Amino acid sequence: MRIKEADAYFKALSKEVQTPLVLVLTGGIAAGIMAAERATDDIDFAILRYARKSLPEIEALLQRLAEKRGILIQYSSDIGRWSSVSFLDWKKHSRPYTRQGFLEVRVLDPYYWSIGKITRGTDRDLKDLEAVIRRQTLDWKKLAALWAKALRKSPPSTALFNVRKQMEGFLVDAQGGIFNGDYDSDEAVAYFRKLLIPKKRSRG
Repeated sequence: MRIKEADAYFKALSKEVQTPLVLVLTGGIAAGIMAAERATDDIDFAILRYARKSLPEIEALLQRLAEKRGILIQYSSDIGRWSSVSFLDWKKHSRPYTRQGFLEVRVLDPYYWSIGKITRGTDRDLKDLEAVIRRQTLDWKKLAALWAKALRKSPPSTALFNVRKQMEGFLVDAQGGIFNGDYDSDEAVAYFRKLLIPKKRSRG
């Protein structure tokens, strides 16, 4: 599936939805919008704002239009529940994509979007992450700080330990112009590890 097919889906949705609805795109479709387009298997999104009493009708409409076009959709009112790592305050961080009628479609902020990609950590996810970092010129310090915060805010688990290794591995391998400027992987990993240590509260 290509972006133009997703756009056609949103256009059809906007013609039928009868109450204000906000969708926030993430996953591969968001990667295609923020960086070089590639085919994706489905449309991943959050339902951010909607009339609760209308949710059954909205869900039926989402599914009907997707099936009509042979599109797979995955959605949740809280995409943070898809991950073992906290998405923090992701609901406050998205960018406008399109607005038609009662429908507003947004794209998850690339820094917050990156949490899901590095958590899954497949080859495709890492390629998406590299492409978005380059195209959106993400700052490595801001990225490392957000990843460290996400880990600190997540419940301990074996999955969390593995995600930390994936994050460090990405920072080690992030050479070849992924980040702008004079990027030093040793400095990045040291900075990331330092931020993982909880700050001591001062006694007043």
